[in-house]
Amino acid sequence: MTVTDVKTTPKRATTSWAVLAALILLPTLSGCSQIGHLIAGEDPTNATKQEKVEVTETPKPSFVAQQVPQKTGQKPGSVAKDDGLNVEWKILAANNGPTGGTQFKVLVKNLDLNVAVPAEEINKFHLAIPGNGDVPRQKAEDEGLDLPLGPGASTVINVSFNTSPYNLSNSKLTLGNVVFEGYLNL
Repeated sequence: MTVTDVKTTPKRATTSWAVLAALILLPTLSGCSQIGHLIAGEDPTNATKQEKVEVTETPKPSFVAQQVPQKTGQKPGSVAKDDGLNVEWKILAANNGPTGGTQFKVLVKNLDLNVAVPAEEINKFHLAIPGNGDVPRQKAEDEGLDLPLGPGASTVINVSFNTSPYNLSNSKLTLGNVVFEGYLNL
């Protein structure tokens, strides 16, 4: 067999069939919408008119703090769940503050995956030392949380009090609805 004996179909013939098929199917496919309206008993001339679609937003869930009893007796350095705020607290360190006093480094994690916790709910801290009573907060730069804690987010916040870290034996630090007790100088 020689090269000249092999018959091949020219590319033009294949292309011509494809163009012919497209030309036959085009009117059929474009008429489907008209036929569908006729079957449904609608006027096909109204098929091209725009339908009005009303878009409504689903209301976003908002944060609501739950009234729960305080969890007391949490050990410093342990993770404690706050059921009222749906967060976890962990004291990471208690050091000398940048302007004196004691600065706690606290890890807080939002356990809710849909709702942010407002900063004003997170920034409720209280320190009490037996014999000395309530310890006032100390103003320091980069203190507390300035924005809501996003869904599922965690961050480390600084909390400063006007007392020496050496005075933290047998003290009580309240973070939200959780009370950490004992020697808090980690």
